[in-house]
Amino acid sequence: MRGIKTIRSLIFFIIICTLPISACSKSSQADVVNDGLVINAISFGLGGEPNKTLVTYNFNIWNKTRNTVLIRSIEPVLSDALQQRLIDNEMINEVNRTINGSASEIFTGSFELNTQGLDKQAIEKLNIKLDKFRIITEQELRLETH
Repeated sequence: MRGIKTIRSLIFFIIICTLPISACSKSSQADVVNDGLVINAISFGLGGEPNKTLVTYNFNIWNKTRNTVLIRSIEPVLSDALQQRLIDNEMINEVNRTINGSASEIFTGSFELNTQGLDKQAIEKLNIKLDKFRIITEQELRLETH
């Protein structure tokens, strides 16, 4: 009987000690997950001339924070093989637009790839994917008091 009370006391002690730790970690994880910029839709198209393929894109950025964020520039992240085909090696799109807190904005851009000597099937085999962007932002932060 005394052993059962000791075990119960030990379990209760462990629960009491770990509750504050788990509450802190859950709260900080929730803040990270619930705050920030999120791309929630991307579309792109291919066109151009026989030797150059123009890749145009647009995507929606949702600002999940309460703060206004200034988007300075956006840049698609491409594979090394596609980067070697870039004409002008320039993909950075200077936008300098703000997204208010809890709002979204659509951003567009384009770049050209050297596809000289490639037919439509060969261009498709390049596996052009736009699913990741490098976003340069600027925002003002204030001291948060609880």
